[in-house]
Amino acid sequence: MGAFVVVVLALWCFTGIFGEENVQANTLDCSQHLQATGNGPISCTRMYFPVCGTDGNTYPNECELCRHNQEENKLVGKKDVGECAKMDCSEFRQAKGLMLCTKIAKPVCGTDDTTYISKCDLCRQNLESNKNVGVKYEGQCIQIQDYCKDFLPGKGICSLEYMPHCGSDGKVYGNQCNFCFNALKSKGALLLQHFGRC
Repeated sequence: MGAFVVVVLALWCFTGIFGEENVQANTLDCSQHLQATGNGPISCTRMYFPVCGTDGNTYPNECELCRHNQEENKLVGKKDVGECAKMDCSEFRQAKGLMLCTKIAKPVCGTDDTTYISKCDLCRQNLESNKNVGVKYEGQCIQIQDYCKDFLPGKGICSLEYMPHCGSDGKVYGNQCNFCFNALKSKGALLLQHFGRC
């Protein structure tokens, strides 16, 4: 298991697989933190140079983000330098510290890859748990294996219909078939950033 984590962290460090609009800004280099600990558990200083993760959470420094990825076996990239901007929930009413949401379901996928009943529900849970999860895209979060079950690599040819998918590598894939072919080939490295162009 430890060797798997080291290999995954090495891939993060050298391939820059995290992508949103600016792939350059999203690269996360964990190699120096891994080398300092001899590829064991990452140990970080308490210096505060915040970075915003692609999960919408602020980490005290890059090392802490690398440590989070190692401990939780996650693929969180660096979105920006500095603290994450707070999710804008001003459109929803609050009373006595509680978010007032309707029961109408309009699912959204959060930056933590969790499906929320609605944007209001996401805001409510952020408020209650003091988190800063953003909206990744509208609709339920997709599980690559389920979403791509009909598109096995090497089986068939993709059509030319244009329904863009923005991958976590910052590239636009022309349709579900193109995205799924590359996502399955990447063995978990390529995720869906959102529907539409990057």
